Amino acid sequence: MSRRFYYAKLDFNAQVTSVTDATGVGGKAKTQQTLDEFFNADDLVIESGGAEWRFGATRDHNNEFVVGNFGKLFEDEPTTYDESRGKFVTEDAEQVAEASMFLAHYAMNFIVFTQRQRIGYNQFVEAFSKGYNEWSGVPEALTLPFITPTDELERIIDQTKVRVLNFDLEPTNPFPQDGMQELDEEIKNMKAEEVELDAEADGGLNPENELLQSALAFAETKYGDVKVVYEENNETHEFNTKSVPASTRISEPSNLEDLIAKSRPLINRAEQLLE
Repeated sequence: MSRRFYYAKLDFNAQVTSVTDATGVGGKAKTQQTLDEFFNADDLVIESGGAEWRFGATRDHNNEFVVGNFGKLFEDEPTTYDESRGKFVTEDAEQVAEASMFLAHYAMNFIVFTQRQRIGYNQFVEAFSKGYNEWSGVPEALTLPFITPTDELERIIDQTKVRVLNFDLEPTNPFPQDGMQELDEEIKNMKAEEVELDAEADGGLNPENELLQSALAFAETKYGDVKVVYEENNETHEFNTKSVPASTRISEPSNLEDLIAKSRPLINRAEQLLE
């Protein structure tokens, strides 16, 4: 049986550690120290969505990455069937738990994790970042933007008939990539906090257009999202960078040690996504 793991960036604006040093935010040693202290905070309880979120066991691997469990405790009212009465009955509420496995990489600043029946990928990143921000005492100290499956976006643009492109863009901070620079300057000159760009064509759009290429460069970063409506094999499909983060399937790990043993495909995929 396989298990799908989803990718997000560990995007730190502030890192709180017990060690005072001049290391910049996002450095490997500082990220490792910060995560270690965060995971081991004895009083850490995150209230989110009516559930109590906690970290379980964690394992560091060769000062390269850490694996662990992050899950929630919630009240559940199980329903059973009473044969003597011939009907379904609701039992007394009981507290149950569900947890996701994760791997957080110190140098590459990404986290990859599983979703569960009651822990979707949106819930995971929201609870994880909320917990860190409450623990650090710094609002917006950590966000976890999903990593876009850019190779799928590139395949769609290169190999299918694209009918619709809808972009949501915001100015970069501080410096854009080369392909984004001209459009980024226009957004900043407008003093706009957000810009929408829509393009539609029944006969298919020209993906080589410089404006569309610049907007697509935004869509491959945290500063932009794009919805693509395209035609492939005489069927219409939709791809949205907001909807589903990049992911990888591996054979389901039985425990944290097994996750470490199966970690290489997860890291290899991250290298492809972040290059």
